[in-house]
Amino acid sequence: MLTDINMVWFWLALAGVLLIAELATGAYFCLFLAMALALTAVITWLLPIGFFTQTLVLLACSVASIALWKLYFKQNPLTDNNLNDNPFAHFVGQSVVTEEDVVAQQPFRLHLGDTTWQAVAPCNITKGTTVVVTAIADTVVKVSPLAAQPQPNNNTNLNP
Repeated sequence: MLTDINMVWFWLALAGVLLIAELATGAYFCLFLAMALALTAVITWLLPIGFFTQTLVLLACSVASIALWKLYFKQNPLTDNNLNDNPFAHFVGQSVVTEEDVVAQQPFRLHLGDTTWQAVAPCNITKGTTVVVTAIADTVVKVSPLAAQPQPNNNTNLNP
């Protein structure tokens, strides 16, 4: 039969195998089970318990780690922002100032982020106008002018 110190190494080795599996899969499930195995190794090292009790400790730690895993990912869900489908989707909705006069439906250059893009607009736009990115199709940015905000009436003349 394995001694207590050998069982500690046994549980740690299994934890290492699951950590390697986690590196290969990236599913997070193996990570939390590896933590349960490591905790079982620590408890086995601290307390003189038999193999049957160690497996019960492993069972309890595994259930607790899976519950923590589910709780963590319920509070911190992974976001699926479809970066592989459209890696430039985060530009949609951004405001940019035009650096040249724009003729409707004619390509022009637009600085967006750290890149110069080819862009088109549905209407004529003068240089210095703020536009908003409405879509990106292939390598062409589609923009439209930002709606003008109504100016407040600052008429201070109180004479009728």
